Amino acid sequence: MAMPARTEREDLAGARMLVVEDEFVIALEVEFLLRDFGCEVLGPVPSVARALELLGRERPDAAPLDLDLLGGTAVPVAELLASMRVPFALVTAYDPTPIEAPALRGVPHLGKPVGHDTLRRMLAALLDVPRAAHWRHTSRKLRLEGLPRFRPRRLGRPPVGHYP
Repeated sequence: MAMPARTEREDLAGARMLVVEDEFVIALEVEFLLRDFGCEVLGPVPSVARALELLGRERPDAAPLDLDLLGGTAVPVAELLASMRVPFALVTAYDPTPIEAPALRGVPHLGKPVGHDTLRRMLAALLDVPRAAHWRHTSRKLRLEGLPRFRPRRLGRPPVGHYP
């Protein structure tokens, strides 16, 4: 008898996720969603310094990463995650394109607010090497198959309303 395929929810069960988010309410929402997916949550941490400190002690399996943090952009965190070979994705209300950091090239990104199913699919894809390797080139950017396109806002401009 063939075993049924694992669902994305089951694929996330037990995964250690680092939440890097400076907005308290959003950080709590992401933490709640990850726990609902069965993940172990590291953090959430609101600043570059706290994220680097936590990464000095812990090794996550993946990380949703906000771009604009207390103490600057998340580029140092992204560089450390990349050097540790920890997959991560940007979950941000801002356009990451103007930032010329090698660690952010080709990184999937989702706009805020992010939906429950979209976040689950993105994290499952990050943890699934064969599926995560299924990238597609579109308009000089890489993006994950099956995830909605990000509609960027300019850096420095606060997000207003809901992003469709």
